[in-house]
Amino acid sequence: GGRCVRAVTPDGKPAATEYQALSARVGEPVPSSQKKQRRVVGAALVLARPLTGRTHQVRLHLAHAGFPIVGDELYGVRAETVLLSIEARREKSRNARRDAVERLKTTRNKNDDASDADASDAVNVAAREAAARRLVLS
Repeated sequence: GGRCVRAVTPDGKPAATEYQALSARVGEPVPSSQKKQRRVVGAALVLARPLTGRTHQVRLHLAHAGFPIVGDELYGVRAETVLLSIEARREKSRNARRDAVERLKTTRNKNDDASDADASDAVNVAAREAAARRLVLS
Protein backbone atom coordinates (compact mmCIF):
# COMPACT_ATOMS: atom_id res chain seq x y z
CA GLY A 1 0.00 0.00 0.00
CA GLY A 2 0.79 3.61 -0.45
CA ARG A 3 1.58 6.04 2.27
CA CYS A 4 -1.03 8.50 3.47
CA VAL A 5 0.80 11.81 3.78
CA ARG A 6 -1.05 14.62 5.51
CA ALA A 7 -0.27 18.35 5.59
CA VAL A 8 -1.18 21.43 7.61
CA THR A 9 -3.23 23.68 5.32
CA PRO A 10 -5.48 26.72 5.87
CA ASP A 11 -8.48 24.88 4.45
CA GLY A 12 -7.79 21.61 6.32
CA LYS A 13 -9.88 20.08 9.10
CA PRO A 14 -9.30 21.61 12.53
CA ALA A 15 -6.87 19.74 14.77
CA ALA A 16 -5.04 20.75 17.93
CA THR A 17 -2.09 19.29 19.83
CA GLU A 18 -0.52 20.56 23.03
CA TYR A 19 3.18 19.88 23.38
CA GLN A 20 5.92 20.76 25.82
CA ALA A 21 9.68 20.22 25.56
CA LEU A 22 10.84 18.34 28.67
CA SER A 23 14.55 18.33 27.86
CA ALA A 24 16.77 19.15 24.92
CA ARG A 25 20.15 18.30 23.47
CA VAL A 26 21.59 21.07 21.31
CA GLY A 27 23.34 20.17 18.08
CA GLU A 28 25.02 21.86 15.15
CA PRO A 29 23.14 22.38 11.86
CA VAL A 30 23.48 19.24 9.76
CA PRO A 31 21.69 18.73 6.44
CA SER A 32 19.30 15.81 6.40
CA SER A 33 19.89 13.01 3.91
CA GLN A 34 16.18 12.72 3.23
CA LYS A 35 14.30 14.15 0.24
CA LYS A 36 13.04 17.11 2.22
CA GLN A 37 16.17 19.00 3.21
CA ARG A 38 15.72 19.84 6.88
CA ARG A 39 18.53 21.24 8.96
CA VAL A 40 18.75 19.18 12.15
CA VAL A 41 20.07 21.00 15.21
CA GLY A 42 19.69 18.55 18.07
CA ALA A 43 16.86 16.69 19.74
CA ALA A 44 14.30 17.17 22.49
CA LEU A 45 12.15 14.96 24.66
CA VAL A 46 8.62 16.20 24.07
CA LEU A 47 5.37 15.54 25.86
CA ALA A 48 2.53 15.72 23.31
CA ARG A 49 -1.19 15.55 23.95
CA PRO A 50 -3.58 15.48 20.99
CA LEU A 51 -6.74 17.48 21.69
CA THR A 52 -8.47 16.08 18.57
CA GLY A 53 -8.11 12.71 16.90
CA ARG A 54 -6.80 13.20 13.37
CA THR A 55 -4.63 10.71 11.46
CA HIS A 56 -0.90 11.33 12.08
CA GLN A 57 -1.85 14.43 14.08
CA VAL A 58 1.00 14.49 16.60
CA ARG A 59 3.60 13.50 14.01
CA LEU A 60 2.39 16.13 11.56
CA HIS A 61 1.99 18.95 14.08
CA LEU A 62 5.47 18.43 15.55
CA ALA A 63 7.05 18.29 12.07
CA HIS A 64 5.13 21.41 11.01
CA ALA A 65 6.30 23.25 14.15
CA GLY A 66 9.94 22.39 13.30
CA PHE A 67 10.27 19.47 15.73
CA PRO A 68 10.17 16.34 13.55
CA ILE A 69 10.11 13.01 15.38
CA VAL A 70 13.39 11.08 15.31
CA GLY A 71 13.00 7.88 13.34
CA ASP A 72 9.63 8.82 11.80
CA GLU A 73 10.07 7.72 8.18
CA LEU A 74 7.17 9.82 6.88
CA TYR A 75 7.36 13.21 8.66
CA GLY A 76 10.47 12.99 10.83
CA VAL A 77 14.23 12.71 10.56
CA ARG A 78 16.62 9.79 10.68
CA ALA A 79 18.21 9.00 14.03
CA GLU A 80 21.67 9.00 12.39
CA THR A 81 21.17 12.61 11.28
CA VAL A 82 20.29 13.70 14.82
CA LEU A 83 23.28 11.85 16.26
CA LEU A 84 25.57 13.56 13.73
CA SER A 85 24.14 16.93 14.74
CA ILE A 86 24.70 16.30 18.46
CA GLU A 87 28.20 14.90 17.91
CA ALA A 88 29.12 17.94 15.77
CA ARG A 89 28.06 20.20 18.67
CA ARG A 90 30.09 18.15 21.16
CA GLU A 91 33.15 18.36 18.92
CA LYS A 92 32.71 22.12 18.55
CA SER A 93 32.47 22.49 22.34
CA ARG A 94 35.56 20.32 22.90
CA ASN A 95 37.52 22.41 20.40
CA ALA A 96 36.36 25.66 22.00
CA ARG A 97 37.43 24.43 25.47
CA ARG A 98 40.80 23.26 24.14
CA ASP A 99 41.39 26.61 22.42
CA ALA A 100 40.41 28.52 25.58
CA VAL A 101 42.88 26.47 27.67
CA GLU A 102 45.64 27.11 25.12
CA ARG A 103 44.93 30.86 25.14
CA LEU A 104 44.98 30.85 28.95
CA LYS A 105 48.32 29.01 29.01
CA THR A 106 49.79 31.45 26.45
CA THR A 107 48.54 34.45 28.45
CA ARG A 108 49.98 33.04 31.68
CA ASN A 109 53.34 32.35 30.04
CA LYS A 110 53.48 35.90 28.70
CA ASN A 111 52.56 37.27 32.13
CA ASP A 112 55.18 35.05 33.81
CA ASP A 113 57.84 36.27 31.33
CA ALA A 114 56.79 39.87 31.96
CA SER A 115 56.89 39.29 35.73
CA ASP A 116 60.39 37.81 35.46
CA ALA A 117 61.51 40.82 33.43
CA ASP A 118 59.88 43.21 35.91
CA ALA A 119 61.59 41.43 38.83
CA SER A 120 64.92 41.59 37.02
CA ASP A 121 64.42 45.31 36.35
CA ALA A 122 63.49 45.88 40.00
CA VAL A 123 66.71 44.17 41.15
CA ASN A 124 68.76 46.29 38.74
CA VAL A 125 67.08 49.50 39.93
CA ALA A 126 67.64 48.56 43.58
CA ALA A 127 71.30 47.77 42.88
CA ARG A 128 71.82 51.11 41.09
CA GLU A 129 70.10 53.00 43.92
CA ALA A 130 72.28 51.22 46.50
CA ALA A 131 75.42 52.04 44.51
CA ALA A 132 74.31 55.70 44.24
CA ARG A 133 73.77 55.86 48.03
CA ARG A 134 77.22 54.44 48.66
CA LEU A 135 78.75 57.10 46.40
CA VAL A 136 76.86 59.86 48.17
CA LEU A 137 77.82 58.57 51.61
CA SER A 138 81.48 58.06 50.77
